[in-house]
Amino acid sequence: MRQFIAMNTFYHLAFFATWRAASRGKQYPGSPNNQRDGFVQLSPKTQVRASSSRHRVECDNILSAFIDAKRLEPNLRLEVSSSGKLFPHFYGKLPLDNALTVIPLLLDKEGQHEFPPDIPAPNNS
Repeated sequence: MRQFIAMNTFYHLAFFATWRAASRGKQYPGSPNNQRDGFVQLSPKTQVRASSSRHRVECDNILSAFIDAKRLEPNLRLEVSSSGKLFPHFYGKLPLDNALTVIPLLLDKEGQHEFPPDIPAPNNS
């Protein structure tokens, strides 16, 4: 887990309206699905594009929050997802001051989100 947290930054894909509503209370409860599951789904840099393609394809009202991983313990757990890969899950409401930056994700011609160039393309192997 420590090695995973050493990545420093995790990413969360949020709907604009949910993030904006949370800004009043300074804590983000996650999407309705996150609230049902009891955790906020995060992604490491190497998995955030794949998460976007799987869960938010063609959504034009999405942002990516860059989250300071070191400040999330002890409520952060590394768990196996339904795809069999390890993902960080934050249990509780995410303090918005843990967001290092927030950027809107625009859609390209294929309906995929455009990420900054330092976010790697998904490995389809």
